[in-house]
Amino acid sequence: MAASTEQVLDLIRKARSAQSKAELQFLLVNQTHALASYRQAALWVNRKLAKLSGVVKIESNGPYAQWLAQVYDEIDRNRPKIPVPLTASHFPSAVAKDWAQWFPEFALWVPLPTGGPIGGLLLAREAPFLEHEVALLTEWVDAWQHTYQHQRKALPLLGRSANDNEKPQGFFGRMLDGLFGTGGKKLLWGVAILTALGFVPVPLTVLAPAEIVPANPELIRAPLEGVIDRFYVQPNDPIKKGQPLFSFDERLIKSRLEVSIQSLGIAEAEYRQAAQLALSDNQAKLNLANLAGQIQERRVEVAYIRDQLSRSQVTATRDGIALLDDPSAWIGRPVAVGEQVMRIAALEDKEIEAWISISDLIPIEPQNPVQMYLNANPLRPVTGTVRYLGYDPVTRPDGTLAYRLRAKLVETSDDNEARIGARGTVKIEGPTVLAAYWVLRRPWSALQSHLGI
Repeated sequence: MAASTEQVLDLIRKARSAQSKAELQFLLVNQTHALASYRQAALWVNRKLAKLSGVVKIESNGPYAQWLAQVYDEIDRNRPKIPVPLTASHFPSAVAKDWAQWFPEFALWVPLPTGGPIGGLLLAREAPFLEHEVALLTEWVDAWQHTYQHQRKALPLLGRSANDNEKPQGFFGRMLDGLFGTGGKKLLWGVAILTALGFVPVPLTVLAPAEIVPANPELIRAPLEGVIDRFYVQPNDPIKKGQPLFSFDERLIKSRLEVSIQSLGIAEAEYRQAAQLALSDNQAKLNLANLAGQIQERRVEVAYIRDQLSRSQVTATRDGIALLDDPSAWIGRPVAVGEQVMRIAALEDKEIEAWISISDLIPIEPQNPVQMYLNANPLRPVTGTVRYLGYDPVTRPDGTLAYRLRAKLVETSDDNEARIGARGTVKIEGPTVLAAYWVLRRPWSALQSHLGI
């Protein structure tokens, strides 16, 4: 317990040394783990989702953030004054049905103390929170809010400068100085210069995560239903046309072929016997056509299984490199017809794939220039031109919605750096706009989203 008290004091010291409110929010959702272990944390300040653990930027339109908004609405409806343990059973079915998808079984709501911003900290983990952990969390959140409210602010609109012996430097002080002294003239010149700079045309740009991907890869799909027995290539191996890639387990196919061959032999024997009886038996003569049809059916079945046996070993249809994750994960695994197993791509056949979030989307036309700054060498960008931008946003593996963008490469800094699979950040240029619009676009968009206008 003493060690935990020391940890609380250490967190309070860190909070006091924080340089901004954003740093304080990051500290609360990520370093509270020192007091009580948890898997996920979410912080609301002034009824707005301010920070998520392990996330640099909150995607407000993502499904996780939308579900958390429903959770907070239910909590805010009761607005508890003390920490409250929560489970899915405390919420209506519309929220509870998705609880297991986003949260572990147990959660704890620690409200921000009264007298400050309305909100709280929501923690979730697989085990219930203990009583002493709740007590430590309460003390830490109370100290955190006190520090948060007294975080250093910008100089007030009407007040004094950093030196109290100087004359007032607030808005009204500057206005009076402008009417009666030289300081006001400097202010007017500054406003005039800023206004003029607002009319300077600048290109509208956006940054997005990107990756070098194959432009036209050859998809290698399973030609039959079966179990993969062996892989002959490894990831990134050079591939030649006609080279074996992988093969299926032939034992099941061969056993089916033997059974079909035996069935064909039996059908042919029955046909010969009926043909002999047909000389004296009219009934046997009538069965000849039916038996001939059975023979033809068995022959087609044998030919089909032999064709499957011939296709049990899959070969490359073009030169390139092998693109797959882990060959051993496929061995012994049943696959369906048409299931993608791997890809083959030419080294020089590559392009840029970027994902633009919904809030960052700008007008983008084909042939717009792009620059990709590789993580391996950010000082030598890869250039390209936009090939297409997806019409509808799609869900990424992390649950966020984004628009897919593909761009043709114009030149690369180095084949080893701009190889397929290399990641980085792409800068996409849009239309030319006024500098004032470039500066105010994101704040205005955030204000619209917050106020619903």
